Amino acid sequence: MASNLLQSVLPALVLAFAVSVGPVADVRAAAGEVMPACALEKISDGDRAIDLQALRGRVVLVDFWASWCAPCAHAFSHLNAWQTEFADRGLAVVGISVDERSDDARRFLQRHPASFPTALDRSGHCPKAFAVDAMPSSYLIDRQGRIIEVHRGFTRADAAARREAILRALERAP
Repeated sequence: MASNLLQSVLPALVLAFAVSVGPVADVRAAAGEVMPACALEKISDGDRAIDLQALRGRVVLVDFWASWCAPCAHAFSHLNAWQTEFADRGLAVVGISVDERSDDARRFLQRHPASFPTALDRSGHCPKAFAVDAMPSSYLIDRQGRIIEVHRGFTRADAAARREAILRALERAP
């Protein structure tokens, strides 16, 4: 009896899920696309905003992270190092928390301090505009505001290649 019920309901559930999710096509932000516009609340200073569009003319590394994400915590030491090493050459690192609660993001930053601006997007607008689907996800953006590289996840082995991508972006003519 339960088997018959499952067989009759399952196709309807699959169809309802497919309709609610939409097409299965890959809709991720990709290299060559213009960086989506996002204005975000700074975590450390809530009355000021970070406007990604205001960073045009600089190479921008936008890193989406979450307090529960272990690879995100590991990436922060590298993000800090790159911000320190390359800021005078035109790099701006921006970290965007996808946490729903600002307290979670603040506790994470107490354990893993950032030398770069960090923002919170509780609305989910910015991660949705970038089509973030993994933690962490980072987007390297050229001086004209175009995404030149998308990287999902972070392991120790990724650090050297990420640094090289940043160097290549900084060496491109403005």
